[in-house]
Amino acid sequence: MINIAIGRQRVGDYSDAALNVIGGLAGHTDKVLYEKIIAALLEQNPDTDESAEALAENIRREYFEAGLRADRAAILQRSQDRDDELDDILDGAPPVLPPPAAPSEPQELRSDTEWAETGLFAHAVTDLLEVRTKPIARFCGMFTPAELREVADLLLSVASAQEKLADAVSE
Repeated sequence: MINIAIGRQRVGDYSDAALNVIGGLAGHTDKVLYEKIIAALLEQNPDTDESAEALAENIRREYFEAGLRADRAAILQRSQDRDDELDDILDGAPPVLPPPAAPSEPQELRSDTEWAETGLFAHAVTDLLEVRTKPIARFCGMFTPAELREVADLLLSVASAQEKLADAVSE
């Protein structure tokens, strides 16, 4: 009854079936679809709820199918436009590229060569030296054992390499 009253207030005196569907559309967000359904209901003024609902459903289906067809057509058009653009690129002259840069001199990397992470490594080792006397429990749970072993392996590798360098210099 509420939908019928809403429908009658909006469009006037029509069949209860048509007004029920129109009242049920109150607050509908798609104004174009809403207006199409109302126009069809007012034009045909169906007598039964089933015929009014079927009419509204047919309008909805046609509306969304038309939207899908339009979307497909737009997608196909964009695809065709891209294909045409690619054909123009592929069929055209090759692009003009700047001349290649002269190769730089190869850089010799040695153990005493500066690299970006040198300061980071030195700072990390200094920090570890400062906290080595703290209780171990303070550090538990911060990293996985695998991560800590990776760091330990790195430090042991650096210590081993440094010992080899010291032995080589002393010989």
